[in-house]
Amino acid sequence: MQIAKYATIVFDCDGVLIDANQPKVDAFVKAMPEGVSDEQRTLFAQTMARNFGKSRQWLLDTFAEICPAHASEDNIAGLLSRYSALVSSGYLQWAATEGSEAFIANAASTKTLYVASGSNQEELRQVFDKRGLRQYFADVLGGPVSKHENLRSIIDKAEQPALFVGDSIIDYESAQKCGGYDFAFYTPYSIDRENVIRFAQQNNIPMVHSFSEFQS
Repeated sequence: MQIAKYATIVFDCDGVLIDANQPKVDAFVKAMPEGVSDEQRTLFAQTMARNFGKSRQWLLDTFAEICPAHASEDNIAGLLSRYSALVSSGYLQWAATEGSEAFIANAASTKTLYVASGSNQEELRQVFDKRGLRQYFADVLGGPVSKHENLRSIIDKAEQPALFVGDSIIDYESAQKCGGYDFAFYTPYSIDRENVIRFAQQNNIPMVHSFSEFQS
């Protein structure tokens, strides 16, 4: 995929820059309170995978819908605390997606780069600092602000043309809702890969299967 024309490139984080999709699903299931059935855990994991990229509040609301008997205020608070701790430590251990760090370091010399993620913003900024990646980005944006709102705040000030690289259908829909972006699916780490590829083919949306496919 030719990227020479783009002045601005925005990346989703999980599944695009960091191999965090399945680990985050596993972390949320692990963080659930005792007494949640195996069937409820499986249903939640499937629902989270199909809707990956939505906010942490959406995850908590969905847990309450699937597991209403375990959705007391104390249980929700404990779940959030355990999940946040697992994700914070995991982000420092989970691998970068293949080729992403080298690509970012190179691209930052000629383009303005951003991150727009559904993950908690302050958590992400700390992770990017500790991994030595934040220096390459004009900003790292995340929740609780929605992804399309973060994309809009970027496009309002970004030099055009701009490209958003995501790995989920929700990423694409967020870019469409915001407007102003070209879009490409990055597929290797997508947790909903088969549906993403089918959707991209049906709608003629560019797909990238390796960072080496981005050509200047």
